[in-house]
Amino acid sequence: MQVINNAALANATNQLQGIYNSGDGSNINYSYYGDFDASGNPKVLKYATMSKTGNDTTMNYTFDDTLRVKTAYVSVDGVKDSILLVYDYASDKVITHFYFVDWTTGTYILRHDLVTNKVGDTYTFGSFHRLSSGHTPNSNQKITGPIDITAQWIVQVGAGQAAIAVCNGIIGIATLAAAVLIASTSPVLATAAILFGLSAVFSSNGHADTITLPTATTISTPPANTPPPPTQQTINTINTIVPPPPGPTGTVTDIDGNVYNMVTIGTQVWMKENLKTTRYNDGSAIPTGLSNTAWQNTTSGAYAIYDNNAANNTTYGKLYNWYAVNTGKLAPAGWHVPTDAEWTTLTTFLGGELIAGDKMKATTLWTAYTGITNTNSSGFTGLPAGNRYYNGSFDVIGLSGYFWSSTEGNTSFAWYRYLGYGDSGALRGNYYKGYGFSVRCVRD
Repeated sequence: MQVINNAALANATNQLQGIYNSGDGSNINYSYYGDFDASGNPKVLKYATMSKTGNDTTMNYTFDDTLRVKTAYVSVDGVKDSILLVYDYASDKVITHFYFVDWTTGTYILRHDLVTNKVGDTYTFGSFHRLSSGHTPNSNQKITGPIDITAQWIVQVGAGQAAIAVCNGIIGIATLAAAVLIASTSPVLATAAILFGLSAVFSSNGHADTITLPTATTISTPPANTPPPPTQQTINTINTIVPPPPGPTGTVTDIDGNVYNMVTIGTQVWMKENLKTTRYNDGSAIPTGLSNTAWQNTTSGAYAIYDNNAANNTTYGKLYNWYAVNTGKLAPAGWHVPTDAEWTTLTTFLGGELIAGDKMKATTLWTAYTGITNTNSSGFTGLPAGNRYYNGSFDVIGLSGYFWSSTEGNTSFAWYRYLGYGDSGALRGNYYKGYGFSVRCVRD
C-alpha cells in the first residue's frame, strides 16, 4: 500500500492519492484519486479505479459527497464502454440506472433500471424497469449480510506513516452491477466482471468480504503505468447525467413581503418554503375564512390555515385550493406554480418518484416511521403540512404533504405531488380541485 504525500500537491484537486495491490495472487490494483489539503496530504476521495497487471481493462468509479459509489463504468485501453451505471440510494432500496452514453457528444439515454430492495441487512432484487429489450434477473437471488454500501476511505497521516482501509463499498457495489449483467448488452462490462471476479466478491455464506489494507508507505510521486483519473470531459458528461448536489441561490419575496429561500435542483430553481401569500400578484385579496360548507361549494380561489391556527401558517404556510392556482396570479413575479411536467422533471432528476421523497423531505417535523430516513439531500425541504379536504375538514398534518401542480386533470381534478411519512416516494396523483394543498413555486 502506498499513499501520496507531497507538499507540491498542496490544495491540488483530482490527483492520485494512493495505490494498493491485492497481494492475493490476483494482481488486482486499486488506485484512488481526489483532493489534497494544504500540507499535501490526501483529503477528499472522488474517484477510484480497479485494474489488473498485464491487462488493459479498468473499472472506474466516482463517489458522492458521502463516499458512496455514484457511478461505475469500464474502459479498455483508455476507451470507455458505452454503459454507465448510476446508483441512487434511498433508506429502503438502491436503484441501479443503466445508461447508454456517447462519451464524445455527451448524449445519453436511460436503458433500464434495477430496484434492489433492502430489508434489515438483506438486499433482494426487486422490480426491473425495462426501457428496451433485455432479460429480468433472477428475482430469487439474494445477497445477505451486514452490507454497507458506503465506501470507507480512511487516511491517517502522521509520523511518516499512513493507513488506508477500504470496506465493501467499491467491490460490493460492483457486485450489485455484476448480478444484473444478464440484463446488460455490454460485453465489455461482462468481461470486466469475470476479469475482476466481481460475481465472487461475496463469500459462500453470503456475507460481504472485507478488505483490510496494510499500513502504507508514503511516496511522493506515483509509480509508472498508474491509470489516470477521469478526464474533465468525462467528468462533465457524468455531471450532466448525475449533476452535483444543489445549493442555495438566494431569496425571493412575495407581494405580502414574505421572504422565501430558494434552491437549485438540477436545471430548476425552487422555493424551499411553502407559499404564504394572502394576495395575488396583482394585489387583489385571496378569499379566506370560509366555513366548511362554503369551502366545499366554492369554485373560486381561496386559502386556509390548518385548523385556523396562526402557528401553523408560520411553520407550514397556507393551504390553497386549485382554483387559486389556476388564476395564474399566485406566484411572485418571475415565478410560477409548477406544471405536472415540471414536477416530473424534479423527481426524475432525484432518481424517480419511487425514491425522490426521501431526498425532498425536511429532516424535522415529520412523524417517524421505521425504515424511512428523510435526508433532504435535494434541499427541497418538503413539509408535512397536511391538507384541507374538499368538505372543509383538516387532516394529516405531521404525516403528509401535498403540493399542487398547475396542470388540470379534468373538469373536477388536478395533478399534485404527495410526500408521506411512511413512503420514500414523491408520488403523482389527481385530486379534487377543491382540496387545500401546499404550493411551491419554481422560477420562470
